[in-house]
Amino acid sequence: MRDSENEPESVGTGSAELHQPWRLGVCGAELVLAALLVVGALLAWDRSVVTIEVPGASGGTVVSRMLGSWVTLAVAAVTAAGLLVLDGSRQLVLGTRPRRRRARAGSRG
Repeated sequence: MRDSENEPESVGTGSAELHQPWRLGVCGAELVLAALLVVGALLAWDRSVVTIEVPGASGGTVVSRMLGSWVTLAVAAVTAAGLLVLDGSRQLVLGTRPRRRRARAGSRG
């Protein structure tokens, strides 16, 4: 149970708390990790395709088969990379956004 007398007056999130320069480093790390995940996804996708040669009377047949575990790993890696890019862009905006000046109470016109 909360006591309303002990709660702070301002409940809103100000831009001063969100604007932090260290967010640019987080953005860079997330984008590098996303790039590594995309490379890993491409490697996993390449490993998922298996070519099988079936001998036959007319020279044989070549069959391609996809291995589900590698496909799942590739899809999961691309999904994680997409989420990291989204969060990285958010961190970039929050790290570079200029602070807004507060309007004075008497400046309304």
